[in-house]
This record gives sequence, C-alpha cells and structure tokens, in this order.
Amino acid sequence: MTPDRPNPVHTALAAADRRDRMSRYALYAAALLEMVLLATALLVMDFDDDTHLLILIIGILVYSTLALGLAAIASRAAAADARLLHAIQMLDERRPAA
Repeated sequence: MTPDRPNPVHTALAAADRRDRMSRYALYAAALLEMVLLATALLVMDFDDDTHLLILIIGILVYSTLALGLAAIASRAAAADARLLHAIQMLDERRPAA
C-alpha cells in the first residue's frame, strides 16, 4: 500500500465520524429552535385560561412521548453502529500487512 493512498477502513471510519458530527449539529440546532419556540409560547400564553393550560399539557405529553421514542431509536442505531465498527476493526486486524 502506498502512503499517499488512505486505507479504505480509515476512510470509512472518517466518513462515519463526519456523519455522526453532522447529525449531532442538526440535533443541537433542533433543540435550540425548540427551546426558543417553547420560551416564546410560554411568554405569549395566558396562564389564567384553562384552555391554554390544557394545550400546554397535551403538547408536553406529545413531545415527551416523541422524545422517548427518538431516544430508543437512537440507542438502537448507536448499538448497530458500534457492532458495524467492531466488525470493520476485526476485518482490518485479520488482513495481512502489506
């Protein structure tokens, strides 16, 4: 193997790291946007109106259910990624040195 040509395993791992970093940035941006929108809704909301409180409670219920589902999906995806990266590492270790 020539030094100017990267190892395919390292290239795949670098691409996986880039995708992971971009997905984290997207998650942080979405969380920031949700925080701003929630703060805006709480500032505009009339706490003396029972309808506004009911809408707030239902919204929190829906968002918490969605958040728990997304957390479960993310943990399964992380476990699958870990298994895949371990398999790539084992294949790289089995390959004879050139």
